Parts: sequence; structure tokens; C-alpha cells
Amino acid sequence: MVRGLGYLRSLSDLETVPVATKNGTPVLVRDLGTVTFGPDIREGVAEWQGEGETVGGIVVMRDGMNALNVINGIKQKLLDIKPSLPTGVEVVAGYDRSGLIHASIETLQRDLIEEAIIVSVVIVIFLFHFRSALIPILTLRSPWSQLHPNVLPPRHIKHHVAWRFGPSDWVLVTLPL
Repeated sequence: MVRGLGYLRSLSDLETVPVATKNGTPVLVRDLGTVTFGPDIREGVAEWQGEGETVGGIVVMRDGMNALNVINGIKQKLLDIKPSLPTGVEVVAGYDRSGLIHASIETLQRDLIEEAIIVSVVIVIFLFHFRSALIPILTLRSPWSQLHPNVLPPRHIKHHVAWRFGPSDWVLVTLPL
């Protein structure tokens, strides 16, 4: 089966397409088999876990949207329409990214806690200053811990302003604040 768009306009055009040469003679598609029109490819129908055919659909998320919010909205909408579906008809998700997203968030939270503890220990060991060691731990669970890609947390803005307009002889000590 061949499907495509191009310069071929009819079956006779396809039949005369050379695919090889043998002793200087071109071998055409019609020499290899019968060229006919076949049925259109079925769209919107899929095989579901070996149980037979089913109707398929894909949800496309707009660029810049929060994937977890979109997934939760879809789940809520499916619950809303469930009572209106005919008897025996159900909507089943084939691929749900929310588990992956939740696992990623848990991994990030765990790693941030580990990082804050390691930084605090390093501060205590090398600077011998316990109050400074508390800063990474205390700032870890701020409202900005759910990072937004387009907004800087206020503590970063504060540090940037202090660095930009402060005394020029400051020594820079980088801490994950």
C-alpha cells in the first residue's frame, strides 16, 4: 500500500514509475504487481488492549498551559458528562501524564530538601555560622516553592537589587536562597 501526495495524478502515472533497472531496461511498478485504488485509511478508530476496536481521541493542550491543570480539567469534564453517556459506553484514558507530573514534583521536593540540608551542613562546617545555615532550610518552603517560569521570587529580586546597587567591594557568596 502506498499513500502520499506528489506529482502523480492518476493510476497510470503510478504504474509508469521506475523502481529499478535490469540490463538497461527500467522495471516499472506495473511490472511488479497490480495497481488499483484501495480504501481510505480509517481514522479515529483504534485497537484497545486486544479487546477490539474503539473510537480514539487526543486532547491537545495549548502552548504555555499548566499540564496538570489541563489534565484535572479534562478528568472533571469527563465526570460531568459520564451520566449522559449511553449505557455501556465509557471514556477511558489511554495515557495520563498526571502520575508522571506528581512523581516529578515529589522528586524535586525531595532533592530540594536534600540540597538545603547539604548546603546548611557545608555552611556550618566551613563558616561556623549556625544562623546562616538556617537560611536555606527556612527559605525552602516559601510560597514561591511552586516555581513559575516567568516570575522571579521576591528574595531573588531583593538580592539582585542589593548586588546591583550595593557597595562594589562586596564579596559574593552564592547560596541557594
